[in-house]
Amino acid sequence: MRDARAIADARAALYDAFMDRRDVLRRMLLWAIVITCVALALAIAGELWVRHTIDVQLAVEQQAESTLQQQVEATRHAIQVATSPDAIEQQARSWGYARPGDQPIIIVTPVP
Repeated sequence: MRDARAIADARAALYDAFMDRRDVLRRMLLWAIVITCVALALAIAGELWVRHTIDVQLAVEQQAESTLQQQVEATRHAIQVATSPDAIEQQARSWGYARPGDQPIIIVTPVP
């Protein structure tokens, strides 16, 4: 009977050890899941931050592109105006040039 009691105690001790080991494994698995979830949450937060930074930079670059496009259009218009025959003639006359056959008229104001 004593042997039966010793065997039962040994079995109970083995079962307790097994259950303790299962509890440890469950806790380890739980911690592994928690750590994985935290790592995924941090990775997602990092990706969102990078996405936000890229979106801000994209908006700044689009604004700069819009400004440059307006400057290009203004410059094209200025070139078109400056290369027109009327503008060239007006500038030449302001520098004192005249067409062949033109009679320049010089207005002299009397000095008192």
